[in-house]
Amino acid sequence: MKLLSLLCCSASLISFNAAHAQSVPAPSATAETGAGDVHAAESGQIEDIIVTAQRRSENLQSVPVSVTAVTASALAAKGITSTGDLNAVVPGLNFTTLLGTATPRIRGVGSATSVGGNENSVATYVDGVYIAQASASVMSFNNIEQISVLKGPQGTLFGRNATGGLIQIVTKDPSDRFAGDLSAGYGNYATFTGNAYLTGPIAEGVAADISLYYTNQAHGFGTNLATGNEVGNGQDLAIRSKWKWQLGPDTTARITGDYERTRGKYPAFRLKDGSVAIDGRTFPGGKFDANTDVDPHFRNYQGGVSLDLKHDFGGVTLDSITAYRKVKFDVRFDVDSLPNFFSASTKIERDHQFSQEIHLLSPNSGSFKWMLGAYYFKGFASYDPQSIESPTQTRLVFSEQRAESFAVFAQSTWEFLENSSVTGGLRYTWEDKTFHGFATITTTAGVVTNPPGVSGKQSAKKLTWRFALDHKFSDTVLGYVSYNRGFKSGGFSPQQVVAPLVPFNPEILDAVEAGIKSDLFDRHLRVNAAAFYYDYKQIQLVAVINNLSTVYNAASAKIKGLDLDVTAVPFHGLTLTAGLSVLDSKFGNSPGISFGTPNPTGGNTLTTFNARGNDLPLTPKWTINLGADYTIDLGERSLVLSGNYYHNDGWYPEADNRLAQRPYDVFNASATLFLDAEKNLSVKAWGKNLTNKAYAVQMFTLAQADGINIAPPRTFGATVGVKF
Repeated sequence: MKLLSLLCCSASLISFNAAHAQSVPAPSATAETGAGDVHAAESGQIEDIIVTAQRRSENLQSVPVSVTAVTASALAAKGITSTGDLNAVVPGLNFTTLLGTATPRIRGVGSATSVGGNENSVATYVDGVYIAQASASVMSFNNIEQISVLKGPQGTLFGRNATGGLIQIVTKDPSDRFAGDLSAGYGNYATFTGNAYLTGPIAEGVAADISLYYTNQAHGFGTNLATGNEVGNGQDLAIRSKWKWQLGPDTTARITGDYERTRGKYPAFRLKDGSVAIDGRTFPGGKFDANTDVDPHFRNYQGGVSLDLKHDFGGVTLDSITAYRKVKFDVRFDVDSLPNFFSASTKIERDHQFSQEIHLLSPNSGSFKWMLGAYYFKGFASYDPQSIESPTQTRLVFSEQRAESFAVFAQSTWEFLENSSVTGGLRYTWEDKTFHGFATITTTAGVVTNPPGVSGKQSAKKLTWRFALDHKFSDTVLGYVSYNRGFKSGGFSPQQVVAPLVPFNPEILDAVEAGIKSDLFDRHLRVNAAAFYYDYKQIQLVAVINNLSTVYNAASAKIKGLDLDVTAVPFHGLTLTAGLSVLDSKFGNSPGISFGTPNPTGGNTLTTFNARGNDLPLTPKWTINLGADYTIDLGERSLVLSGNYYHNDGWYPEADNRLAQRPYDVFNASATLFLDAEKNLSVKAWGKNLTNKAYAVQMFTLAQADGINIAPPRTFGATVGVKF
């Protein structure tokens, strides 16, 4: 609890400094979303950011929740083009992938596997719609207004699978005047990128927009030495359209449709450097190469529609969000990461979901604010099928997992004393998961067997909550403490289709947090910090046994840490940012955890052990990000220089802490020349991972070998853009 004591002392110091440094009160925000008020922009102060972390539009600095919010312009300047890039600007977030699907962790909390109906512990929301499928959470950004990352369990207002937190994406609203934003770029590896955004009025009270994103990387990052083919290249196409109807003076409807198609030659697994495979082989290639008898491929198709209907009943607002989404992805990969045929797999997964959410919100003004809500979710996920191939047989796994969940929730905030408020919220969730699966096994001799299928059902009823106390020490300094509980639903391992069928249990996370939010020195310095302590139970882990992934529960873990977000504007034209995350995560008594021991001749022997005292997977002890944006006035033109540095202290991919991603650094930079005073014409030169650092996005232990999947190498290029 030393971190909490330190934070409380810091709050007192910042409050004292604020009282002596502030010369004018902070101007209020003027926009419902995005960044800013005009006064701040013109005076070189830090702009307001409006977020919906509590399901209503509020100033970031007034919300007693740890949030990192990044506007669209900041994302573009720092080279953040997809969810996988968010590590570089969000302290405490470690965004990795598993077979092309998202496995993010916030403050050490995340999912070991998120396929076949098993959702992430870090939820993703786009315009208020929960995205259940992990493959759909790896997305490119093409019409983003803002991204907010909420840290810690959000089990009251956002539901059962926001144990670690959530990634909240807000897209642009259509405009009632005609406007557009077009750009095209070219980079190394023969990469072409195009963006188009058009918006305008359609009829009286109706506005619409359409956004298009396309990228085609013709050459791969490396070569598969066994086949001679390139790996790591691909294509991405995303289309989104939003229509906004003003149905009356008090009623607004937004209808959104989106589609994204991603195709590529990945994940390109290879032997980890220094590892010896079961056949005595070591990896002979370059750091971005592969050496497998199977060329990888990935295909993902996703789309959905949603209706957001708002009505104002004279101050009390009703908000209804109805959504349907559908995803299909198939991936083929070499399980053993070797050129000799030991095991390969092709997986086809189909998912669809329907959700209905209703909120009733009080006005934002007044000493007592409240919210009531109800949520319904129905999801379906299937392996249709997954093939698991070995030298002796091919196993086809057919399985389906259905989820049905209903929740009611309420939260209120009462300013019981001047500048002091208490918040309380409860959510009760009912959930059923059903599973059915079977397998067909065909030997190389052509003998077919059909083992008996399995079926099962798991039900959960959980109460989650949030209690918080906040106090405004001044107009620009807020301190808060909170206690939150969240849970992630349980389920079934989609590859385990033989008796006995053993489900895994829901995770439970209790979190205590203390934080400060401050704007200092006439809003030229913003310091937001939070210290926290987590009690994490029934942790869901994954082991690969006989080439089959099995999800199981570890007993418990304790996590404590500190997040720090700093923004400074020393003078007009220069913005500096810094972020720090410090984490101490340790398993409690957790027997039965998968453990890999390297054999003297190569490969691994898989056993189990007690992970007590080990670090949680994918949880770096500390990370830091430093950024700078500098605008140089050139008369009618201007030049914007931007750079972002990210350091990760390293992490263990598995609970046994044997394999490790060592500390690494990533540096991105860009230079944008605006050719006119209105900044409508631009030319941009950019580079990502400029030091060409090879670091893992996935690492794993198998009986045959230690495998790894490497993040993209250095990329660079130029982009031209026009706005009107």
